[in-house]
Amino acid sequence: MPIFYFVGICTLCKPWEALVIGGIGAVIAALGDVLLWKIKVDDPVGVVPVHGMCGIWGLLAVGRFGFFFFK
Repeated sequence: MPIFYFVGICTLCKPWEALVIGGIGAVIAALGDVLLWKIKVDDPVGVVPVHGMCGIWGLLAVGRFGFFFFK
């Protein structure tokens, strides 16, 4: 799975932060796919959880983890 939720902050974060961001993004993608399956939304290739839900997480991660870079 591509790391779309990480590219917005890749130059600003430390390696341990990248692991946290990636782990949370993977959980969001997996749970998002289950959620779409339960509400019967047809997304055969999983675009919405990866690009949509993880994209939102990526924006939030820049604000959360990038904050320490600009202190």
